[in-house]
Order: sequence, then structure tokens, then C-alpha cells
Amino acid sequence: MLTTNLLTSQGKKTIRLEEIRRITQRSIAVVCLVFLGGATLLLPSYLPLFLHSRTLEKTLAVSEDTVSHFATKDINMRARNLKNNIATLKKNFEEPRNVSDILTETFKKSDGISLLSLTVKKGSQFVLSGRAAHRQDLLLFEQLLRASGKIQELSLPLSQIVQETNIAWRMEGNLKPMYGL
Repeated sequence: MLTTNLLTSQGKKTIRLEEIRRITQRSIAVVCLVFLGGATLLLPSYLPLFLHSRTLEKTLAVSEDTVSHFATKDINMRARNLKNNIATLKKNFEEPRNVSDILTETFKKSDGISLLSLTVKKGSQFVLSGRAAHRQDLLLFEQLLRASGKIQELSLPLSQIVQETNIAWRMEGNLKPMYGL
């Protein structure tokens, strides 16, 4: 069937404008549907990720603040320990506590004694060994060590006192706690 359009040019123009309007409306509707469909599919997965990233940024800021706070405490603790160590060293240097002071005082008064070795163990134990010209020199040396007031215990075996001259001797003892190492 053959149809002829009997409309005027103005009517044809109106129909053409109506078709363009409908095509435009449908295109806009399709674009809106695609946008809404994309938003419907994208937002449920994007929104939690966005919120989670913000939460992680806040957590990171809190963590960095906490670490800096604890690092400060760690530095303060190290400084305090260092200060205590320096105070202890200063105290030790100001007040020497060693066996050499005892020996220096004792050797000034005893002539016939030669010291071969001195062993000081951690704490307060010590061992002295040497030679004595006479028994009296060895007994005087022992008496001076005991009289120094810095030795808590001193032992000289009796077998070493039996000889009269040229005596190899060995004494063991403990310093008083305030003079120990």
C-alpha cells in the first residue's frame, strides 16, 4: 500500500520535531538508565572501600602518633639508664675500691715480702701468692692485712708457716663487701 503524506510543510516539520524530541528523550532515558545501573553496581563496592580507606588513614595517623609517643618514652628510658650508669661510674671513680690500696698500705710496712701474683675474682674473693724472706715477715704481712680493716676473711695455711726462711706462700681471702669489685 502506498501512502501519501498530505500534510503541509509546517505539519511535516512539527512531526519531524516530535520525532527528534522522542529520540532525544529515549536517548536521555537510556543514558540515565546506564548511569543508574552503573551507579547501582559500582556504589555498593566503591562506598565501603572509600569508607575503609578513610578509616585506615585515621588508624595510620593514630599509629604514627602512638609510635612517636612510645619512641619518646624509649629515648627517655635510655637517657635515664645512661644517667644512672654515669652516676654509678662517677661514684666508682670518686671512691676507689680495689685491692691495690690495701697492698700499697701493707707493703710500706713489710720489707721481706715479694708479691708474685694477685688474683681478684668478681665479687670480693682474692688470692695472693709470693715469697717471704723469713717467717716473721710473713706473719707481719698477714697481721697488717688483717689490721687494714678492709678484709673480711683471710686464710694462710699452717703448712706455709713451718719453714723458717725463703717461704713460698699463698693467701686466700674475701674483701669486705664495700671494697669488692
